[in-house]
Amino acid sequence: MELHFTNLLIIVAAGFAVPFALGFFPGLRLPAIVFELVLGIIIGPIILALLFGFVNSNGTRDRIADSASAQFMSSYVVGDIQSADNLYLTPDNTTCSVINAATDTVTMRFTWDDPADSTVTTTVIYFKHSASGSVELWRSNCTTGQTKTTTLLVHYLQQGGTGANPNGPFRVYCDGSPCTSSTTSPILVKVQIDAFNKSSDASSYGAFTFEFQGRRRVTT
Repeated sequence: MELHFTNLLIIVAAGFAVPFALGFFPGLRLPAIVFELVLGIIIGPIILALLFGFVNSNGTRDRIADSASAQFMSSYVVGDIQSADNLYLTPDNTTCSVINAATDTVTMRFTWDDPADSTVTTTVIYFKHSASGSVELWRSNCTTGQTKTTTLLVHYLQQGGTGANPNGPFRVYCDGSPCTSSTTSPILVKVQIDAFNKSSDASSYGAFTFEFQGRRRVTT
């Protein structure tokens, strides 16, 4: 939170303005301190509200940003799970490209054939992309005969991976257990992501885990 002197300036200005203004009304016999007290009662709560807003604005903004990312993510991932014929965790971007092949990491890949035309195949990949000191989560959709679409889903992923989760902030579970590279046709798929507030912001709001779950319509 940055240091602001605006509120102090308001108080000093009010203390100066009251006796100065009373000089224009010599017939008014009330002492200046009475008007200063009344003005303080009016200004005090306003200043406290402003201070509270400065302290909490970063955390509030972070929560709103994370909530928007979660809603955006859910609008895609659940539909992809339901449509998928197969799920792959192998970092393959040959059938659907990423932004930067040298540094981006594919975390999840779905494929399915069009029920009405088996020659039309859709490949959807979710991948991590580093940009401006943060790790973002993107989605690319590649469908036969159509232009590839790439969408930014999450601005700030928690960085790093621990233990059995090499993807760190992006974890995939198949039928209740962590997915492996050999698990290609699970029925129930659950995705967890860890989002966090921008590291340069002085906010008390930390990382939060969002969870998305879907059931594949194709069970063969």
